[in-house]
This record gives sequence, C-alpha cells and structure tokens, in this order.
Amino acid sequence: MLGFAGMGQAGVDLGAGGADGQAAYGLAPVVVTAPTRSERARQRSPGSVEVITAEQLQRSGATLLDEALRSHSGIFVSADGTGHSVRGAAREDTVILIDGRRVLGEPSRRYELNRIPTHRIERIEIVKGPGSVLYGSDALGGVINIVTRRPRPGLQGSVAVQAGARARDGEAARYDVGFNLLGGSADTQFTLFGEASHRDGYQQEATAPVRVGPAGNRVAPSSDEAPGWVNQLDLPDEYTIDEFRRDEADVHTLGGSLEHWFSDRFSVRLDASHLWEERRRDFINAGRTNTALAHDDGYRPVFNVPVRWLDDNRRWEVAASADWQATAGLALNHRIHYSRYEKDRSVPVIPYRDLGFESREESDFQGRDVTLIELTNEFLSTWTPVVRHTVQAGFEHRDLEYRDNVEGQEDSSRWQAGVFAQHEWQATERLDIIYGARFDDASVGGDNTSVEGGVVYALAPQASLRVNYAQGFKYPDLRALSADTRTPRGDWMLGADVIREGIKDEAHALAPEQSENVELGVRGHLGDPAALRLRYDFSGFYTAIEDRIARVRETDEYRTFRNIGTSRTRGLEAALETDWSPRLGTDLTATWIEDASWGRVSQAHYRHLPNAPELTAMVTLRWQATQALHLQTRARYVGAYHTAADDDERQASHTLVGVSASYRPAAWQGVRLHAAVDNLFNEDNDSSLYADPGRFLRAGATYQF
Repeated sequence: MLGFAGMGQAGVDLGAGGADGQAAYGLAPVVVTAPTRSERARQRSPGSVEVITAEQLQRSGATLLDEALRSHSGIFVSADGTGHSVRGAAREDTVILIDGRRVLGEPSRRYELNRIPTHRIERIEIVKGPGSVLYGSDALGGVINIVTRRPRPGLQGSVAVQAGARARDGEAARYDVGFNLLGGSADTQFTLFGEASHRDGYQQEATAPVRVGPAGNRVAPSSDEAPGWVNQLDLPDEYTIDEFRRDEADVHTLGGSLEHWFSDRFSVRLDASHLWEERRRDFINAGRTNTALAHDDGYRPVFNVPVRWLDDNRRWEVAASADWQATAGLALNHRIHYSRYEKDRSVPVIPYRDLGFESREESDFQGRDVTLIELTNEFLSTWTPVVRHTVQAGFEHRDLEYRDNVEGQEDSSRWQAGVFAQHEWQATERLDIIYGARFDDASVGGDNTSVEGGVVYALAPQASLRVNYAQGFKYPDLRALSADTRTPRGDWMLGADVIREGIKDEAHALAPEQSENVELGVRGHLGDPAALRLRYDFSGFYTAIEDRIARVRETDEYRTFRNIGTSRTRGLEAALETDWSPRLGTDLTATWIEDASWGRVSQAHYRHLPNAPELTAMVTLRWQATQALHLQTRARYVGAYHTAADDDERQASHTLVGVSASYRPAAWQGVRLHAAVDNLFNEDNDSSLYADPGRFLRAGATYQF
C-alpha cells in the first residue's frame, strides 16, 4: 500500500520466513534500490516509495502488472490497464524498469502494464516524483522498478497457472501460465523463464450511423442529399457489430540470464529475452475511413465504419554487465543493454466490399511497420569511504533509432548522454541527507541540468520527518519528432521534424519538458516497536511540469506535437496499516489531488489534466483465518476524472470491491491455491468502467520449490 513496504501482509509472513505456517508478528524493514540506485532502508528514503512484495502478489493472485498496481498501490490505473498516472503525471512521464533496465516499447507506454507478468517478481518499487538525476530523460513523474527473483546455489523454481472469465456468461476469458527456473553453483548461476497469456476481447454490441459528405453537412448514404459518388458503393445507413471494449491479446515471453563469479570480487552477467504479442480490436471508426474511390490526390471518405485494429509486436533484449568490488569501499558496475522493438500494425475495414475493395488488405490505409532500437551504455561507481558516507557517480549514453519500413517514409536517429553524482550522508544518528545532480546533452533538445536533495530526520523513535525536492526532464520522444501516419480517425499525425507537401510545410522545434517536485511527509509507527501495531505515512506534494509536449490539431487535416505550457498538481497522500491481532489487519491508502490544472497554456481548449481523479482511495481487510488460509477483501474508490485535456465530460466515479483467498495445503509442500472475485457487486458504467467486464472469477495455482 501507499508508502509501506510489505503492506497487505496482515503482520503474518508465510513467505520464505514463514513456510512452516507459524505467524510472524510485525513487519521487518525493507531495503529498496530504485530511489538511490543503492540498497537503502525505505524508512530512510526522503521521497515517497511504495513497495509491493511477492507475498502480496501471490495472495491476491494478480498475474499482470496492471492488476498488481490496481490491487496494491495508490497510483491510478485504468480499467483496461492502458492508462496510468502517478500523482497526475501522464503515463509517458513514468520510467518502467526491469532489474534496473529500461523497457522499450511504444512511446505512449500504452501496453506495458498488461505485458509484464508477476509470478517471477520479488518486489515492485514505485518512486513517486521526478527521478531524472539517477534515471535521466522521461522520469518526469515517477519510476516503477520491477525486481525479479535472483538465483541461489542449488535449484529453485516455480510454475504458475490461472484462468478467469466473466461470472454471468463465461465470456471475456483469460488464461495465464508461466515458469521460472533458477539455480546453479556457488560460482555460476542462471535463470530461465517463460510466460504465456491469452485474453479474449470484452465485447458489447454497438450500432453507428454511416455518414458521407463534407463536414457540417454529413448525411446517411440513402439520403437525397448524399453525393452522387455514393451510388457506386453498397453502403448501408448503419452498421451493428460486436465492438471490443478491451483488446483481444496473446502475449508470450521467453528469457533467461547467466552470471559467473570469476572471483569473490568480480562477476559478469548476461541477460536475454524475447516478447511476441498479437492484439486485435474491432471498433466503429468515428473518423475518416477511405473508400476505394479515388478523388484528387486521395480517396472519397465515409464516417462511422467498422474497422479492425491488428497489432503484431516483437521485442528483443540483450544485456551484458560486469560488477567489480575493487576495494572494500568501492564497487564498479558497467552495463550494455540492447533493445529492439518492432511493430507491424494494420487497420483494415471489416465490411471492405461495401467500400469498393476487392480484399481486406486493400482497405488498410493506416498500416504501420516501424522498428525502434535503443543501445544503452551505463557506468556506476559506488564509494563508501566511511560508514556514514556513500558517494555514487556514473554516466549513461543512449543511442536511439527509429526505422519506418513503409515505402517513402524516412528513418531518424538521435543520442542522449548524461553524467551524475549523488551523496548519501548519515549526518547524525537521527539525520540523513541525500543530494545529487546530473548534466545531460542530446542531439535533439540540447543540454539539461537536474538536481535533487532531501533529508530524513527522526523526530522520535516512532516518527520521522522527511523533506524532498527533485527535478525531472524529458526530451521529445521519437513519436513527437518523427511520427508520419494516420490516426484511427483518419487524419494525419505528423511529428515536429516531419514535412509533408501540401499538409505540413515546415518543421518546428520542441523543447524538453521540465518538472520539479516539493514534498513534505512524516512516517512512523505507534505502539510497541517490536509489534508495529499501526504504521502510518502522510505526505503533501506539489509538482509543476513546464513546456509540456502534447498532440494538438493544427488544421482539419493533421495533428502534430507542440510545447503547450505548464501543468501543476498538488495534493495529499495518506496510508495506515493496522494489525488488530496477529491474524487480522486493515490497510487504508488515499491520494487526494487538490489541484490538477494548467497554469499557463497556449492551447485555449486545453482545460484539464487527463487521468487525475481528485480522490483515489482503497481499504483492505486482511484475515489469516488459519495457518494455511488467507482471506482478503478490498474496496477501491476512484473519483471522477477527465481522459482528454479538451473534453469537459468526465469519467464517472466508481467503487469496485474484490475478494480473494489463498490456501497452502499442508500435504502439498510448495503449492499455493488462490481464487478471487473481481468487481464483486458487478458495478457498471459506460465511461470509467467501459472496459471492465463486470463480476469476474479467477482461480489458479502456484508451485514453488
């Protein structure tokens, strides 16, 4: 839960330390790495850090990252997992890492949360607020670091399976299976993992009136006012289809690692993985859809026609790293990470013959075939001259390449490089001070300097005060610079560098986005320190992001990207974890965004910050019914929010209640059975829960050895 490592465990740990079924009262301190890139107790970190543990994930049965964040964190995640927000920052403003390495995919981060499985995760660290001093560009609003299980000598592993479907009719089914094998000798250790996930599309019948003609005078094809060319086609006045409210998806991942210690001080590690994914979504395209009838330099358009969005995505990752403990106080790490992401998208018309085409392939005017490549070199030195001081210094160099494989499109490339330093100082037994700075330069966007600083002061054994200031930045991404494609509505989306004759006549510059965050908080516990009966974390924050880059409509024919102004958010966060007994506990987490607005904006129609509900809150009841059976009920409230900056209509507020059970049969060593009901009361609406299938049943099993 918000701000507490290990929240949700009810003061009872049946994980690695409690496999014998004996209740362990209280929670041990948790070490995190994302806030400082060094091992540090979360309680001594000046910023806000949420931690979700493997035990929490296993008890809830969450199989994908979006479910994990929705069930266990205080950040906003949309019903279909394609949208998320940390304190009102856009999903593109969060850096997602797996074992410290960036995840390469769509610049929008649209699919990442429902691509990453949870069964091999050791913990999830969520840093709230800018993290650019350590992680560079893109960390405007936060960092999500996924830490996977590390191997030990011998052989360990796990197998996980789960299936689920909508309660009333068995539709919207989902199946997940995965394995994780770890082990080796004292000198050489390995991991091998694989996951497969299938999700049926969640569909609802939809009817849309077909329209033809110019803007302001669009009519039905059968209308007397319809243009004469309509008679050459076989267009009905309306279409009715089963429209997908959530994508149909198949996601497969296979990977592994090999690490060898050449001595007690020097090791080399290799990592490799491959993801392949297919997605489908049938929907009514309210925008322009071309017919087969040529006209001037284009084609006659119709509107409100069913189309099929098909994505075939591939990602390859290879990394090599070396760790050297040069002296007792000096550790050096160098890592090279290559990532390649390929997207092959097509959007053909479903009733293609009605529009005059001979084949479905001919009707695809929105297809994309692009490749993104990123090569990262990182170096990090960690020097601890004395116990109270740790100094980190490093550099990062990223080469990024965008290849457009559609004939006539141009490729682009750029580089980014940065150097940084950070000092962690335990000034007294009560006072910790952390500060750092970073300088970056890039082929596009120029140079940038970021700073951060924070303190943690122990007011008493039960309370610590923390203050933190951090800056972030984000260079324009490849989409904002180089996009040259049609949107699902049929108009052009053209990057800042793109010139398209007769549509966009000149390129324009984009400045990097800049953010700064100020945070004041207090965390601690009440009661017996050994028992930690009640743990709390309260904070207030203010974040401003300048030179925000957003997609804007320049003319009726195209959209592009511009620096449009400054956004700001301020609010309060609170978390309480209470253990009423060794077996019963409650958690409460809440994020109240008192203000989420545009402070200065060049686009008059930009009035709202998307995906920033005023209040997000969750209450969890945990009960260790027996040594083997754990039960959990949670209710999550999400207030009304906007999904577009220029749309005054808000998504409805909602409250979803879920229950889950986790059971460890005494006779089956290492086996955990779990079952859950999501959206227990079948809450429904056509806005914020548009992609939620309603009451949903899940069941599965995990075997660990």
